[in-house]
Amino acid sequence: MSIVSRPEIPSSERDATSRDVTSFPSRDLAALRFRERLGGCFSTRVTDDFRAGFAQGRRARTSIRIDLTVDFDDADALLRDPSTPARPSGRAWVPVLSSAPLTIEGGECVLNEPDPDQVETWHARYRLVLVADDGGRYVLDGFKELHDHPGLDAWSDTAILNLTLRTDDGRTLGAGRARAAWPGPLRALRLGRGPWAPWAPWAIEVRGVADAGRRREYELAALKLLTRHLRRIYGGPLDEARRFPAGTGRRPAAPGRRALRLPEPEIRWCGEGGRWHEGAEVGADGWLRLIRYRGGAKGPVLLAAGFGMSTGAFVTDTIRTNLAEFLVEHGYDVWLFDYRASIDLPSSATQFTIDAIATEDWPAAVAEVRRVTGAADVQAYGHCVGSGSLLMALAAGKLPDVRSAVCAQFPLHPVTSRLNRLKTTLHVSELLTAAGLRLVRPARRFTLPNAAVDLALRAVPVPSPERCGQALCRWINAIFGCTHRHAQLNQATHEALHGMFGVGNIASLQHLATMMRAGLAVDAAGGDVYTRDPRFLRLPIHFLQGTENYIFLPEGSARTLRWLRDANGPELYSRSLLPGYAHLDAIIGQNADRDVYPLILQHLQAPAEVPESPVEAERKPVEAEREAASGPSR
Repeated sequence: MSIVSRPEIPSSERDATSRDVTSFPSRDLAALRFRERLGGCFSTRVTDDFRAGFAQGRRARTSIRIDLTVDFDDADALLRDPSTPARPSGRAWVPVLSSAPLTIEGGECVLNEPDPDQVETWHARYRLVLVADDGGRYVLDGFKELHDHPGLDAWSDTAILNLTLRTDDGRTLGAGRARAAWPGPLRALRLGRGPWAPWAPWAIEVRGVADAGRRREYELAALKLLTRHLRRIYGGPLDEARRFPAGTGRRPAAPGRRALRLPEPEIRWCGEGGRWHEGAEVGADGWLRLIRYRGGAKGPVLLAAGFGMSTGAFVTDTIRTNLAEFLVEHGYDVWLFDYRASIDLPSSATQFTIDAIATEDWPAAVAEVRRVTGAADVQAYGHCVGSGSLLMALAAGKLPDVRSAVCAQFPLHPVTSRLNRLKTTLHVSELLTAAGLRLVRPARRFTLPNAAVDLALRAVPVPSPERCGQALCRWINAIFGCTHRHAQLNQATHEALHGMFGVGNIASLQHLATMMRAGLAVDAAGGDVYTRDPRFLRLPIHFLQGTENYIFLPEGSARTLRWLRDANGPELYSRSLLPGYAHLDAIIGQNADRDVYPLILQHLQAPAEVPESPVEAERKPVEAEREAASGPSR
């Protein structure tokens, strides 16, 4: 019999489950029996859309009814692990297949299966083998999707079964939906009250236990298991108050999901006096770091991440291919560039502005990469502040040796969301400074003050599709704005966000707020120093912009694109919109290797006739004078 595959339950969830399980003496083996009645429609003309199949089936009157009995032969196993499979039995009425009821002769049911491809989503899985009187065999595959959508959806989620009917050899016959007869799971409250009545859509029965008191204990434990699971999904603040990462309060590492397909890293960091050191251990004076992955001879590419993060986002191990792996596999010499705001560096806890990143960090990193590799020039990719600071460095004439750039999300003419405009209008960063705060960092453990702050953060508006139970997401939304669409992340990456975000300094946040108010990349004092001379930006630049970006709206990159094309001509500049993506998910989304990374690669590989830069133009007369003064070469 086919078995429904079940991903391993995270240890934190397993431990929480085991702590709450009632322990019973093993005097006899207790079994649990659930009964459910479902009715609905399906269509033989629709095979891949459950809702459309139900609507079409209702019009065509192709109905389906199921009287299902689900047996857990070991109740203690279910109470320890809610993903324990059960045996289904019963009957199904499918008139389009047979005038007589079909017998459920096998299969498997799983009441609680985490969905690894969707954030905070669980499935109740049904696989029923149906046998007709004439010997025909069919398979019904169904699932209930349990996810807290906007509104009161717990009732419908636990009642609606999305189903697909197939022949025994796998040919799809149709798709549709069935619903548990009203009032659904609340019938579980009819615990231990006599035999199951044919009209009862849901009931729980304990078997194999003679003692009435122990039966009642098992019934209550089963109800507690069901209640705890529903509270976990739909409980909101009732369940989320303790949703902080386990640990001592230090930033946890991202959970390892697979081995990285990367060569051994070569790590160097820069400390006091601009001296570079080799080795993974960054000293207390470290303010820059470069991590090299030699992938081929196509030349060095620097990757810079956003503010309050590190370049760890480029090597996340919770998606099938990360950006560093993608570029290495295509022959690039990849350099992860952690500037002074990186949460992996001691400098992140100091005060500085974005000007320092643009005018000091980028030039130092590019010079070191060129020194080590001997390359005449480099290419660069920047995300968020990595992008904004890269454009600022280029515009200031600090990076003459960058021949091509990909800038994601943060342009020179940023247009931000209403929430961020409100925060900048209220001068929130200045208020934090007045309150004595110099740094902001997410809460890493449950304490009463942290829980109180988390409760307050619930008042900050968040797009309804992005509400979740993770405290970190509420902190991110309050400080930066919503950085990701949950629909683009898998569950492992959602959990790994705890290791991707960390400390941010108020001086940088004030500078960013100044830019948002101006709608322009200005210096910390508000001066227009980065858009005075667009000639410094005469190089191939490709802009990436999520259409659903909650922080930087697409109009901002459109403005920068128009400004550059008007100043330097249209041939050097291009932009790609990323439908369905927001901000950070364009790097760590589970399908970013298909939707986003190829656009980066296309720009890096594209040859371009680059007009002579003003820096080179200034160098030539000086070099010519030197040659004339030195006389003819021998």
